[in-house]
Amino acid sequence: MKIWIKQRGREAKKIIKIRVDTLDNIFKKYLPPGVEIDFLTIDVEDYEYKILRSLNYDKYAPKLLLIEDLGFYNKNKDFMEYRETEMYKFLTMKGYIVAAKTWYTILFKRKDHE
Repeated sequence: MKIWIKQRGREAKKIIKIRVDTLDNIFKKYLPPGVEIDFLTIDVEDYEYKILRSLNYDKYAPKLLLIEDLGFYNKNKDFMEYRETEMYKFLTMKGYIVAAKTWYTILFKRKDHE
């Protein structure tokens, strides 16, 4: 986190340590059996890709994923160069396509859902 703050020229007022868990564990605990995830949004300041890689897509593939991709943080890049990020490549490999995009946030849709 300190590196992320320094790279962006910001200053932390306070750092609070919290307990974290995987999405799989959270879904296992709180998602009722047989319920499919329609929409999942993740914005955790540059940890999105790590979280997405840990998800069991055979069991918990959301229909829609709204993800901030800071791998595309360079403002001098063309808007469409997001396709070069590891997150984009990973999610397309998992069966997702891009449904919409803002500068850093991308809405992915599972190919098998309208």
